[in-house]
Amino acid sequence: MVHLLAPNKRPVQMTQDLAGFWTRLYPQVRKELSRRYPRHSWPEIPSA
Repeated sequence: MVHLLAPNKRPVQMTQDLAGFWTRLYPQVRKELSRRYPRHSWPEIPSA
């Protein structure tokens, strides 16, 4: 189980399928977090 934390150290998403998370869920999580935390970098492709 992987827990993705926001910059405030609170959990945003939990997943067991990390590859599926990056392809299906990360774009929506990225959109929400970039609005909430605009000073942080939220790359479209996190592995780049």
